[in-house]
Amino acid sequence: MRRLLTIILLVFAYVVLAPIAHAQSKCGPRDALAKSFAGQFQEVHAARGQIDDQHIMELFISPEGSWTIIATNTDKMSCIVMGGTEGFEFVAPEVPKPGQGT
Repeated sequence: MRRLLTIILLVFAYVVLAPIAHAQSKCGPRDALAKSFAGQFQEVHAARGQIDDQHIMELFISPEGSWTIIATNTDKMSCIVMGGTEGFEFVAPEVPKPGQGT
C-alpha cells in the first residue's frame, strides 16, 4: 500500500511540476524574446494591455497568422503565456461615430 501511494505521489508530482518547469524555460528579457519572434516567425508587436501595476500583456502577430502572447514585469522580464501557428485574424474594433453613443 505504501509503495502504491509513493508511485501515485511521484506521478502526480511529475504531471503537476513538469508543465511548470517547461513554462519557466520560456522566459527571458523582453527585447530578446521580441527579437526571437521577429526572426523565427516574422511576428511584430501588435497590442499591449496592463494586467496590474506590475505586469503588462503583449501580443505579437505575423502576416501568416502565427501569434504569441507574453506577460512582462517591471524589470522587462517576459514569459510566453501562449501562442499559435495559425488562426489569428486581426479585426479592427468598431468605433462609434460622434453622437452615436457607446
